[in-house]
Amino acid sequence: MKSRRLLLLLICLVARNVTGQTQRVGGPCEGCEAIHESPVPFDKLTSFLTMSDATWTGNKPLSINGTVYKADGKPPAPGVVLYVYHTDQTGRYVARQGARGWERRHGSLRGWMRTNEQGEYKFVTLRPAPYPMQTSRPTFISLSKSRA
Repeated sequence: MKSRRLLLLLICLVARNVTGQTQRVGGPCEGCEAIHESPVPFDKLTSFLTMSDATWTGNKPLSINGTVYKADGKPPAPGVVLYVYHTDQTGRYVARQGARGWERRHGSLRGWMRTNEQGEYKFVTLRPAPYPMQTSRPTFISLSKSRA
């Protein structure tokens, strides 16, 4: 059930104007420019991402996939760059030593991918934890996208 809520939240953040709605989904983008910190050139990104800084030992991976559509909701949007980041299992954004740019704020559990010709993407990571002292708040994965 929690996986469904997390996936629904992620879909709500990505989807916009797909069903003809006029109100924007999601809030302002804090650190949108972090999408440009990709260590891999955008044209070399793939549609599948495994979060490399996740600690896999003894943990179950969480897989999220979807399709990005153009604003009119008709054809899928190929070549859209997606940037994702989230907290670790303690609810913190932990950066590596010597981190630069937005990694200092977003932590090292972050990554980039680009939708394929069908607008599809998939990433595998670990389930994030809620912020410390805010256990009633739902966990989430933040996502930014380039223009379709």
